[in-house]
Amino acid sequence: MLINKYKSRGFSMLEVLVTLVIILIGVLGVAGMQMLPDGANNYFYDVSVEVPAADTSSFSLKAVPVGSQTKDTVCATYTYNSRGIRGNYGGTASDSCWK
Repeated sequence: MLINKYKSRGFSMLEVLVTLVIILIGVLGVAGMQMLPDGANNYFYDVSVEVPAADTSSFSLKAVPVGSQTKDTVCATYTYNSRGIRGNYGGTASDSCWK
């Protein structure tokens, strides 16, 4: 019969490692929640598509800002049609809106 002459005290390395992994998962979860402001939507534009019944090969897209994006006074509402014409209205025209 083997007798352990050293009395075990403290934590094993495995216990410490498991504890650190659990804490890390919790910290990453909290950090992920901080990326969205309180009450924010998970989207910034409400996109609608219009297709005329007479000509199904043409279309018109319109992206209207919602949530916190409504404060954007530069880009505002985006438009795009089947001829490749891009635009925005309700704000100042800027090419940076389409990048």
